[in-house]
Amino acid sequence: AARRSNSSPSESSSLNDDTDDGDAVEGDDALFGKFTMSFGGYSVTVGRGNHFSQSYPFVLQKILAPIFATLDVDLVVRNSAIGGIPSFPYGFCLPNFLGLDSDVVGWDYGMNEGNGAEAFEAYVRQSVATLPKR
Repeated sequence: AARRSNSSPSESSSLNDDTDDGDAVEGDDALFGKFTMSFGGYSVTVGRGNHFSQSYPFVLQKILAPIFATLDVDLVVRNSAIGGIPSFPYGFCLPNFLGLDSDVVGWDYGMNEGNGAEAFEAYVRQSVATLPKR
């Protein structure tokens, strides 16, 4: 069954267990039955005004989890959003906030970043450079 992780990335389970999967590539969570989606952003992503479990990352998880379950893959969702924090300097600490094992990274960009694409481009470049699975 799919599961939700409210833990910090440092508390999430490690793939470096004693499992020997032959030709499996180290760090390839899909081969181990886990797919991780991590979200950052502002108060909209945090879910201000709602319960944390009602924030859109966890609503998305509720929709997608049955599909992942049919593939015998656990869907792990992290909501690491913090209200009022722009993509930078927050973007320089992506491994700390989102975890190194994220398969998909989302950022609620539009609320405070303005109309320019510079901060978004820097965030994308930083995620590609610092998150090994990107």
